[in-house]
Amino acid sequence: MDLAKSAARLYHARLTGETLHLSDGLPPTVGFAVGREGWEMRLGQECVSKALIRSWLDRVQSDNARIVADYDLDWAVGVWYDKGFVYLDVVNVVEDRDEAIRLGRERSQLALRPVGRCRDSSGLSPVAHWSSGTEPEGPVDNCAR
Repeated sequence: MDLAKSAARLYHARLTGETLHLSDGLPPTVGFAVGREGWEMRLGQECVSKALIRSWLDRVQSDNARIVADYDLDWAVGVWYDKGFVYLDVVNVVEDRDEAIRLGRERSQLALRPVGRCRDSSGLSPVAHWSSGTEPEGPVDNCAR
């Protein structure tokens, strides 16, 4: 991952959202981004800068081997905007919607984010929230088909 290029890309997408693979810095083509506890940064939009994102990416990349070793899953970094805040997070990209919901609940995440083709076809909002016992809004559809 080219940190400067990825930081610039995430900075420009801070209000619209973006997910990039840790391995190559490219966006996933399909799936749902599910955060991992301990990596999320929640910031007021006025606090976000390319330098801050670059610093965060440096930390993520230095811990990349440990992150990947913890789980045998597809790791990525993401930025999104929700309710006045910009979020940076280390995420898994999970193709199956039900698995993404299960993993999100297991990790005490409040939302999942459709990425790639799922962003358009899932029917979910850019950040799909749920509360205990309820499903994210949108049709029950697995866009990974």
